[in-house]
Amino acid sequence: MISQPCEPQRGWSWTRTTAMMLVALLTSCTATTPDEGSASQTGPSPAVTSPPPATPAPDASATPGAPAETEASFLRLTPPAGGSFLVRGRYPFVPTRCRDAERPTLTGRFPGTLLVRRADDGEISITVALPFDHYLEGIAEVPPSWPTAALDAQAIAARSYALATTGWSGEEGDTLDEPICATTSCQVYRGIPVPPDPTHRRWVRAVRRTDGMVVVHEGQPATTFYSSTSNGRTYGNEEIFGGTPLPYLRPVTERDDGASPTSRWRVRIPFEDLTRFLQAADLWPRGRAISEARTRGTSLSVRGGGESRSVDATDLRDAVNTWA
Repeated sequence: MISQPCEPQRGWSWTRTTAMMLVALLTSCTATTPDEGSASQTGPSPAVTSPPPATPAPDASATPGAPAETEASFLRLTPPAGGSFLVRGRYPFVPTRCRDAERPTLTGRFPGTLLVRRADDGEISITVALPFDHYLEGIAEVPPSWPTAALDAQAIAARSYALATTGWSGEEGDTLDEPICATTSCQVYRGIPVPPDPTHRRWVRAVRRTDGMVVVHEGQPATTFYSSTSNGRTYGNEEIFGGTPLPYLRPVTERDDGASPTSRWRVRIPFEDLTRFLQAADLWPRGRAISEARTRGTSLSVRGGGESRSVDATDLRDAVNTWA
């Protein structure tokens, strides 16, 4: 249940965020059944909600304390009170010409009910439903070793973003039924760290210290987009995502952006390589060589061999990331 917000104070709205919400995890991670060792108690960290060693493996067989419910399209797994599931997975393979390509892994404990779905191609998707505050405690967007003020600001931004993107109406008793993804496309959710990270407690304390603090605009949670770097200048929301310009997401100059080691970088891509990357991504015709490229707003205009194409910045990024 989410209570009505109190009167805003200094731009913040105070709410109780104890509603259930859905977190759609990456739709290609693979769940494995925890063994007794991985299901043991993991220490006194306030974020840890590990099940006892006797917790059954998450499979289709129902067991007292952790019932499993099967349906035609998914498997529902419910941990015992105060328990969590250990989930291990590997991100899907993406064809690439990188010499040292990596496939990141996912390992974490997820408190809450898991919905496991298997696609026709064998990929497994997981959705976890859990109390809203527990979701926030599992956010992994910044290192928990950062200064306290930075953690507090991130906790408020993460809370506001989640409420805005899940469609919270602000009404008491409203349930957050709209899923939110667990990747950088939304907010990175990793659950309880495995192995346990003592510094994670600092993030949990930030979430609890800022309990109920939400950025609001016209009485509703603001969509608080954030990123690690901006190259010294942010963009308006309509420049990146389209839609109506929002008054609180106007471009600003960021003078402290240089604190990030990746705030500024440059790479030169020869036309020969650019041609190959775009052809591999079906963005440029075969048998034509690119001889000219110019940026136009958020797109790249390329010409060559009598052809001319406009490539969206997002498509260009994906092509280079995949085929470079």
